[in-house]
Amino acid sequence: MQEDTLKQRFNSHDRSYMSYMIFESKKFYLQTTAKTASSWCNNKFGDPNNISFKINTLKGYSGATEKDDSEQTKYVKDWNSLMNGKSCKKDFVFLIRNPLEKVATGFIQDVLLSEINESSPKSLLFQKYLLDLGYSQYEVTSFCNHYNPLFHTQRDRGKNFQTFPDVANFGPDNIYLPIFYTMIESLVDHWCTNIPRVINEVNQGHKMSNLLLVLKLLTFPPPNVDISKIHVMDINRQNIGESLNMKYGMKIKTGKMHAREPMFKHMVFGAFKKHIELLSAFLSTELTIYSEIINKLYPSENYIKGKKLPVGVFNTEDYCINDNIPLQFKHDLADGPIDQHTLTEQFKAKTVKTEKEISQVIQNIKNTENGSIESILRKQAEEDASITSSQLLVDNLF
Repeated sequence: MQEDTLKQRFNSHDRSYMSYMIFESKKFYLQTTAKTASSWCNNKFGDPNNISFKINTLKGYSGATEKDDSEQTKYVKDWNSLMNGKSCKKDFVFLIRNPLEKVATGFIQDVLLSEINESSPKSLLFQKYLLDLGYSQYEVTSFCNHYNPLFHTQRDRGKNFQTFPDVANFGPDNIYLPIFYTMIESLVDHWCTNIPRVINEVNQGHKMSNLLLVLKLLTFPPPNVDISKIHVMDINRQNIGESLNMKYGMKIKTGKMHAREPMFKHMVFGAFKKHIELLSAFLSTELTIYSEIINKLYPSENYIKGKKLPVGVFNTEDYCINDNIPLQFKHDLADGPIDQHTLTEQFKAKTVKTEKEISQVIQNIKNTENGSIESILRKQAEEDASITSSQLLVDNLF
């Protein structure tokens, strides 16, 4: 009965083909998609090949059209051999990620960074955009000057200054944090309230999830397939490098590659928070599929206190720390199977720390004499001018 329900829920005809990036090592093939450790894989294993899988048959194809196996790449021949119940020397490792996070991080890549980039602070149109968000000319000018590399030197701006807007520097005492968050929030709001655009883009580009293939492999593999050759790892639930090192005797450096600045990323997550119900509705099927996969790979009974986890798999506390989730949520992993509600709550929990920091900065601003960003900036400018003037006087005297 349960099998029939699953087959009905995950109809294999929903999408006829799904594509993955394929990386190769001496002992395994690694399959992933954009925003699922793809940059990390590229750094460790070189450039990928793109392969399409036909969901009905699970056969792989290296081109746009279906060809005979004799015309396919070595990977496709190995994969199709495995699907036909034959032997294959290499394993196949699939990487997956929470669809909610995939959409939010894909939004950064596909939408936010195409509308705002390192040249934006020099643009009069961008300054007009910030003025329309309700900030004064002085605040906008100061904000843009801070992020304009032609205006300030690296030393003047301080540490943690990367390419705008993917930054971790928000001015002295994080004074620009409220402006920065309002900017991000307006972009997310504009995208989420354009329903036709969301429908067209929510599962495209860097936001796309191809989880149906993985679920079918785990739940309904073809007859006689050696399922021990297929492994699935969630990039939030375990350290991929450590797991691969242990399983295949490799010496991969396990650090992250091309990771977004945490504050920047979690501000985007926070801006999506008010739209979480809408987003969850659009991603309902993907979230249900993801829940089924996670409950198979990381069952709650594995997280009972004192039970040893496989090498690389995070315990409840490490999972929360790595994912920026308050520790009180660690019990979710051990309290039973996860579902769509659990996933949305975890997503919202990742924004708690960032929201507190933003709220604290706003409160600090309100507690000043005039209660505005502009008054603080003007006072700081006067103090800087006074210090500079005193230094010049001293220099002239000696």
